[in-house]
Amino acid sequence: MPPIQFWFTGAALGSFLALIATVSSLGFAWYRAAATEQQIANSSAAADREKARLKLIRDNLQSFYVSGGLILNRPLPRDIPAAEFDKYAAEVDSWVNETNTWIENTLGHAAAARFLDIGGGFSFNWNRAVNERHNTIINVVAKYRENLAKMIEVNAWDAGSDQSKATK
Repeated sequence: MPPIQFWFTGAALGSFLALIATVSSLGFAWYRAAATEQQIANSSAAADREKARLKLIRDNLQSFYVSGGLILNRPLPRDIPAAEFDKYAAEVDSWVNETNTWIENTLGHAAAARFLDIGGGFSFNWNRAVNERHNTIINVVAKYRENLAKMIEVNAWDAGSDQSKATK
């Protein structure tokens, strides 16, 4: 071991300070690398949870779309009794209410309003309609399904879902 006077010379002191600077910056670099790795792991887990949440929402919207299509495309006899037609109309109302309630509770008021928006659509006279009320039902359910299709294709309904729920 060199004598104590050696440690106070310029070369030894400079070497010692360089060693301290290297070790301290190396320690910070290791810390920063560990912190970055932790952030990546957390954001990856959050991204996975978000993907699962969006998949669940999309699956439910698709389920409503399919069940609405079954109602919409059901053939009705031209001479359907009024009681049977009222049952059909009640089933349509039930589908609309169930779908709207789920959207309202899950995605917020704005998404529910988007689902129920039937403005801007065309009204057709369908050959398969058994009466005027059935024709209206076909037009409205077709528009609701169009709105659901747009919600399924684009995540625009989800852009402010957390904010819209927070303001309730």
